[in-house]
Amino acid sequence: YNHLLSFFIFFALAAVITFPLVKSGYILTLDAVITPKVIFAPLTSSSFIYQNILAVLNLFMPSDWIERIILFLIFFLSGWGMYRFTDKNLRFARYFAGIFYAINPFVYERFMAGHWQILLAYSVLPFVVKSFIKFFENQTQKQAIKTCLWITLIATINTHTLFLTLFL
Repeated sequence: YNHLLSFFIFFALAAVITFPLVKSGYILTLDAVITPKVIFAPLTSSSFIYQNILAVLNLFMPSDWIERIILFLIFFLSGWGMYRFTDKNLRFARYFAGIFYAINPFVYERFMAGHWQILLAYSVLPFVVKSFIKFFENQTQKQAIKTCLWITLIATINTHTLFLTLFL
């Protein structure tokens, strides 16, 4: 029940933050440039998988929608991920942790600079750290595979965050 409630709370928070951006057109920040046609990345690109997923999505939906989905996911996954990472006994502190993780100066600065891939990887980081902790508590093959999949997701989104993740 609590996970469902938190899901809707952080869904609403992300919706409130991104709602002013729903107008048609592109959201312009310094480095985030999603053009009307997302091109497929070459095999040597560090963001090969991420870029090609966007390119495939662009075959079915306009790139400005993709842009808004990414922004929504950044705020939603950040808040909900940190809420789920925080100790269950802390109740309201979990909401504070989630809100603070989703809305803070680092996120604002990266958002304005257009570093959305860094922010998307940052939003997945609580899930990765929780998976690491579960692995060290219960070293099974199944948990190792889950942890490797989370690390692969980070690597797919942003190699800079992968490097930071490997310090764990």
